[in-house]
Amino acid sequence: LLAACPDDFAIYSGEDPINCQIIAEGAAGAISVTANVAPKAMSEVCRLATIDFEKAKAIDDTLQALHTDLFIEPSPAPTKWLLSKLGFIENNLRLPLVPLGEDSYAKVTKAAQQANVLLPTDKL
Repeated sequence: LLAACPDDFAIYSGEDPINCQIIAEGAAGAISVTANVAPKAMSEVCRLATIDFEKAKAIDDTLQALHTDLFIEPSPAPTKWLLSKLGFIENNLRLPLVPLGEDSYAKVTKAAQQANVLLPTDKL
């Protein structure tokens, strides 16, 4: 697809689990949900993808569970919940969105800890 596009046509990835690979293959960047809760790490993945893929991939590997678990329930509920736990926003959802289920809290928390978004001792 990238090869078929004119030089002045930019392609962006919109799928966090494959952002690193797509940028390394020539995409101009990414539109990322994960960047809302892990902006520094996602910025580094995007920056390094074309200059040091192995380093970018290593960072991205720590984010894979977060990429997935931010969609464990309808978006943006998991992201808003995590942003509220980080102290950035209030976790106010409008219908049809509903608060996360208990299992989802645990999964998103674990993924955030694995991505170094939360310290392992944080109490959520």
